[in-house]
Amino acid sequence: TKDVEALATIVNNSKNQALIDWFNNEGWKKNGYTDLGIEFGGVQVEWSNEPTKRLTSLSLSFMFERLTSTVDVSTLDRLEYLELPFTNVSGVKLPTNPEKLKWLNLCNTKVTTLDVSAYTNLLHLNVQNSTLKSCDLSKNTKLKHLQLGGTKVALDATIVYPEITYFMTPESMTSFNMNQMPKLTSFHVD
Repeated sequence: TKDVEALATIVNNSKNQALIDWFNNEGWKKNGYTDLGIEFGGVQVEWSNEPTKRLTSLSLSFMFERLTSTVDVSTLDRLEYLELPFTNVSGVKLPTNPEKLKWLNLCNTKVTTLDVSAYTNLLHLNVQNSTLKSCDLSKNTKLKHLQLGGTKVALDATIVYPEITYFMTPESMTSFNMNQMPKLTSFHVD
């Protein structure tokens, strides 16, 4: 399927032999997490129960310099969960279908630009300690968890995020209006 082809491209563009071996040995066929070893990180995939399996969850973590290129998941139109933490990924091409993606974790990456404005169903965004400088979140009013710590991202003070319960401030934030996040229960100042 096109999902397997997209995953193969991501794997083959990596510099991670353990990840390539995992794919070539058909580890991608099994739902769940695979530890590739302390030097190589981990991978987790979840496939739908449809007759034509579709990738709904992808996590490639702690791969550092072994995952550096732009990761293209644009054809993964059923993807709900994407995690690329602790990688040197420099960019992400998000799914062209913005309706499904609910969870995005790009913490500790080299991503400098990110457009999530079309992903209005996004519930969780973690870009903590990334090199991200800006991100338009004005249309992401369903967010429940927003982690901007260690970034230069500035929030528009006129936007209300009615569902956010957890918020980690960007390092550039000097003041905060609690009315912006009326359901906030956990607040972390970076």
